[in-house]
Amino acid sequence: MNNAEIATISRAEYESRQTQLFELKFQNQRLLEQLGSAKKRKFGSSSEQIQEELMEQLAFSLSEAEA
Repeated sequence: MNNAEIATISRAEYESRQTQLFELKFQNQRLLEQLGSAKKRKFGSSSEQIQEELMEQLAFSLSEAEA
């Protein structure tokens, strides 16, 4: 058996810490969702725009090749 000390806390303190943990997890999830939305706004639309431009260029190239 090792000499580790056992820490004890009251039930009220335990419940308080559990509540705090729940709130922090909820806040973390909300911030991750906001970050995902911000990344999508920053990078998503430009990526879609680039894909549309490439498709237009490809269609133009194909129509030139047919002519």
